Amino acid sequence: MRVRHVSVSRWTRLIGPGSLVLTSSPHPAIRFSTGQIILLGLVSTIGPISTDMYLPAFPQLERDLGQGPGSAQLTLAAWFIGLAIGQFCLGPLSDRFGRHKPMVVGLAIYVLATIALATTTSYWSFCLLRLVAALGGAITSVIPRAIVRDVATGHEAVRLMSQLTLVFGVGPILAPSLGSVFLAFGSWRLIFWAGAVAAALLAGLWLVVMPETLPEEKRYALPPIEILRRYISLVREPVFMSSATLSSFSTFVMFAYLSNAPLLFEHLLGFTPRALQSSSASMRGGSFWRRRSTGVCRIASSSPPSCRQVFWPVWFPG
Repeated sequence: MRVRHVSVSRWTRLIGPGSLVLTSSPHPAIRFSTGQIILLGLVSTIGPISTDMYLPAFPQLERDLGQGPGSAQLTLAAWFIGLAIGQFCLGPLSDRFGRHKPMVVGLAIYVLATIALATTTSYWSFCLLRLVAALGGAITSVIPRAIVRDVATGHEAVRLMSQLTLVFGVGPILAPSLGSVFLAFGSWRLIFWAGAVAAALLAGLWLVVMPETLPEEKRYALPPIEILRRYISLVREPVFMSSATLSSFSTFVMFAYLSNAPLLFEHLLGFTPRALQSSSASMRGGSFWRRRSTGVCRIASSSPPSCRQVFWPVWFPG
């Protein structure tokens, strides 16, 4: 298949401090129903929920797998590594094979790896399975945003992204609370069983409800060397790098909190899992609500006052 070369600078447009939007040529109008928008938002919460929901179970996880205090932090690091690698690789694959099938395959990998996580008794197998689950689950952070780019531009893209964000923002806030509820009725294994069942249900709904938004004629294949060249060109874009760097610094703080909060609160301060989830939920709520942006409206032809109520999503894998 012929390789289409598109300048990165034509795809990127700065819309405000710390915000970068991908734009492209006009696409066919595809109107999503409310149910489809909710499904897109729920699918995009798999990454954050999978990160936060098992945080209250860190002490129990460390005892059961026999590695001692602090060992659960490595499992979280394995998850983050998988998410990072997955997002870099799965974007080009979705441009080659479309949006529908890669999502189903990614969710299937996530479900199988999560079932294995719920049954394993080996610490190092747990770390490896978290990495595999993240490689599959990373598709849920790539495809929903690509779908928005496929079907909408301008004001319609702003409207669709704001609706997705409203659904997406609830997941990280509720995830620690859900984890504590599962711990009250069982062990940490119940958390992963619940995650596998939820992801399987979402995969089934995706097959039935969601259409393919990238037609065959707009797909293109990129050889690995071309993918690498494009990533290098992104690194050389000062506008992109300044925005990405600012966002990265804020995520560093979040990652440091996520990896150390269970050890600090439960081991050193004697907090219960319920107290830990309350602390995590409050921090998540503040992190979400501070992402309100008026600059997002600049991607449209005009900026009505109503745009001031739009949320611009900056995804945090945690």
